Amino acid sequence: MRSSGTMLTLLLLAASPLTPEGGATLEGWSNDGECIVWLQTERITSPGHHYFTKTGKKAEVPMPEVMAMSVAERKKLTHQTDDANPDQVDEEATIAVVHNVRTNAEVKYVAAEATALTPQATGALKKRLSALAPYDAWKKTNGPVTLKGLEGPSGSKATVLIAGKQALSWTPTDLMTISFVVTRGSDKSVSTMNDDASASMINERSTEVWWDPTGRRALFSVSIQGGETIRGVVADSALYFIVATPPRVEVLASPRLEAEAERVAGVVEKAGFAVVTVGPATKDRPATVIYAGPAHQGAAQKLAAALPGATVEKLTWKANGELVVAVGAK
Repeated sequence: MRSSGTMLTLLLLAASPLTPEGGATLEGWSNDGECIVWLQTERITSPGHHYFTKTGKKAEVPMPEVMAMSVAERKKLTHQTDDANPDQVDEEATIAVVHNVRTNAEVKYVAAEATALTPQATGALKKRLSALAPYDAWKKTNGPVTLKGLEGPSGSKATVLIAGKQALSWTPTDLMTISFVVTRGSDKSVSTMNDDASASMINERSTEVWWDPTGRRALFSVSIQGGETIRGVVADSALYFIVATPPRVEVLASPRLEAEAERVAGVVEKAGFAVVTVGPATKDRPATVIYAGPAHQGAAQKLAAALPGATVEKLTWKANGELVVAVGAK
């Protein structure tokens, strides 16, 4: 009955963090609890350009003032190119990334349209993003929802353990293990990261917990302060760890029922449970069976009510969740 690992379409959510682009700002969860949303900046850059006054004492004119000038006024300035500085930002836009936490699918929206910041802007960024829908339209229907804190919906709780002790921030020294824990009753779900100060300054990390409004998952947002490293200057960054709230559900099906397994996983999610794995079963079943231990019989019966025809049997092996749904042909 156990998963062979050859057909997994969804890995354990605790396996690895999301790594949004530098400078990303977390917006929250969609109101159905399926997606998280963050904002990130899209840019087009070029070698640096500088503009100076020609008359009087030579002085550099700030780029915003250059942009406010007419073409005729700009021609009165001295223009110099600085090839040693390749990071002049010519065009900039803000993008909203909507990331489905179960399928890892992403959709991008335009949150703030591209603007020209230098005379070297060509409009290429606006053209590149022209196919994206506006973020405001998505927000009207889908959220995002901001629900932060150590206590979540339906009695769930979050804890961050730094080298075994509770804390929400840390400064790495030697190799450290950080555990992100979600509990409900006696059940516990954990994701971990290893952190150290190698190749970096000892910069502070801090954590916030953002709850899926349905209570199925918690997002641990780890902010990493930038600074000097032996490889140069690094910007602030973030890691997003998604941890499922117990009781977690593993959905298994034979290869010929793979599409049905995905449909069943959606039903399980709508019933209020977090699916952590969709993968292969070792045999066909004529009907769906839900496997659960003695402590989770009530949850199994609730799940069976959402899957007509499903029966409940005892879970006798170590699974990836507290409940296992073996999808049957019916």
